[in-house]
Amino acid sequence: PGQTAALDDLARLQGKLCHEIIARLLRGVAVPMAVSTEVPRATPTSTPSAGKDLSADRAKAEAGRLFDVLGPKMAAPLFQPGNETLRTNCRRTTERAAHDLLDLLRRSGQSVKSMEQQYSAAALGTNLIGVPDLVLDKPMAILDFKWSGYGYRKKEVAGGAAYQLACYSYLTRPVGATLATATDFPPAAYYILSNNRLLTVTDEILAEISGLEGPPLSDTWDGLAH
Repeated sequence: PGQTAALDDLARLQGKLCHEIIARLLRGVAVPMAVSTEVPRATPTSTPSAGKDLSADRAKAEAGRLFDVLGPKMAAPLFQPGNETLRTNCRRTTERAAHDLLDLLRRSGQSVKSMEQQYSAAALGTNLIGVPDLVLDKPMAILDFKWSGYGYRKKEVAGGAAYQLACYSYLTRPVGATLATATDFPPAAYYILSNNRLLTVTDEILAEISGLEGPPLSDTWDGLAH
């Protein structure tokens, strides 16, 4: 049990570090070239043009640099003796995720609408609050980053049980949307960082992405609301 818990902790640290690096790239936030004793914090922004001049190759290189700068503070156990292979794999995975995500955005022509911005609305008998990792614009779409869990997340999406995505879609819906049809719900997907896979039931979320067979998010939301 102790070893399993330690592995789970390492997986969470890898996901947290990769997530932070992707967020900084999309926001266009710079950090020092050398390792600091404190991790510079990114300032939340919803500027649509954030990261717009970042090519996929440059994003990969910058992700590697950020990994070396932020990693020792944010994920110290990865940098301890004995974890060299795990650290190397995590660095390569982070670089690949940064490259492929920026490449997808370039090919789809979408821009960044918001990054880790809080949305709220009266729903489900409460004040529903959510913080989607990434909301894209023109056309609108939502990506929620996960380090791993491709298998069970795939089952969630295909089985109409992706409740987190449904809530994000509801919260970010366009002003005036009646929610009467599935098209009133912005498409949303899990982006699995560790194997660079996108899980969604729509073919319209990003360029050249095929959706899974499954119910639309509007049906998933209806299941929650009723």
